This record gives sequence, C-alpha cells and structure tokens, in this order.
Amino acid sequence: RQAGLKRIVIKLNEGFSGEGNALFSLEGLADVAPGSASSAKRAAAIRNALPQLRFQCDTETWESFEHKIGELGAIAEAIEQCQQTLAGDIPQAGILVAAIDFDHASILKYVRQVYPDLILVGGTSVGEMSSTMGFQEDSLSLMLFCSDEVTFSAGMGRGVSKDTAAAATAAIETATTTHQHAVSDIKLCYTLCEGLAVDGADLVTSLRHATGQRVPIFGGLTGDDYRFEHTYPFFGTD
Repeated sequence: RQAGLKRIVIKLNEGFSGEGNALFSLEGLADVAPGSASSAKRAAAIRNALPQLRFQCDTETWESFEHKIGELGAIAEAIEQCQQTLAGDIPQAGILVAAIDFDHASILKYVRQVYPDLILVGGTSVGEMSSTMGFQEDSLSLMLFCSDEVTFSAGMGRGVSKDTAAAATAAIETATTTHQHAVSDIKLCYTLCEGLAVDGADLVTSLRHATGQRVPIFGGLTGDDYRFEHTYPFFGTD
C-alpha cells in the first residue's frame, strides 16, 4: 500500500532485545508490485525471496528462522484455542507438552509473555494428545487451569538421576514454600521427570514419602521420539 517502501522488518515475538528481527528488502520485487502482477505471483516471489532475509542476530539463519516461525505459530494457535475456551478468565497454571525438535526456550518465553504469572510445567514427548487435534506427532499441546476454589503450586528438584529421594523432597518443599502452602494442603500431585536415567517407580515412592500421605500422583517421564539421547522437563521458562 506504500509505493515508496523499500524494506520491512519481520519480528519474532520471543523477546525484547531485537534479536528476533529480520530485514526484508522489497527492492527486487518491483515487477510483482500491486498493479504489476497477480497476488499469486507476488506471493510466490515473496516466498522465494525470504531466504535472503538479513538478521539482527549474527548467528541466525533462514532455516532456523523459518523453523521458529512455525513453532511460535503453533503455540500462538494453542493459546488462542485456550483463550476461546477460557472466555476471558485468567489461568493460574498450565501444562505444556511438545515434540523434541521444537525451540522450547522460545515457546516457554512466548507463553510467559502472554501469561506472566502462569505456573507452567511440562516436557518433551513422543506424541501429543488433545480433544481438539486427537493424537499428533511433531506438535505441542497446552492445557491451562483456572479455578476460584483450587490453588496451584509447582516445584522442581534437580539431580533426580543421582538422588531421586532428595530431588522429590526438594520439589515438594519448593512447591509448598514458594506458594506458602503446607505439605498437608496437597490434594493431587502431577509430575514430569527426565525420562532416560530415572526409575519411574522409585520416583513415585519418593514423592509419596515427600508428601507424607497417600496423595494421588500421576504424570510421566519425558521423551525424545525414541532417540534415547536427551529429554527435557519444563519449569517456568527453564
């Protein structure tokens, strides 16, 4: 719409530093400008020119940038679906499950930008399920919780493969201390843990001991699409 426009900035909404910015030059697209070519030809020319983007971050590449566009589009779509269901209510907690190849740090930052106070946990998976999309692979699922009667808290324990009991105790203590709850207040425990070097049965036993009562426990171990290399639990933006 602006005939004299020479370039535009494309920004990935994943931070405030400007490193997600890319500069797209329009100087080579004069032949497909409005009035000179059809919208289909113009769209094709733009797609072909996108690999020539200039990036604010010196280490960024078109391949990486293109992948991030798809990832952030996926989480934006998931958040939009959740917001439609929430109908204006603000969620207190969420669970994010995502395929191993996503840029998880960028996705977690995006969720935090939309919901700064959200208690968020989750992890990488082999497949994702939701009532909206059924079973999917190479995707992500986001579940948000909102209640006037239930309170949520989360904690993390490190070094679980070396000392499962200590990590479980640390997670429970963090969850209760940070959010000013007593251990006796816990009514349900959801857990996700690194999936390659941890005994799930040992983890459940340790969590039962840490809670000091028979609290219902459910969850799982994170996955990496059967590569058996590394898996990632999520906690906040970590």
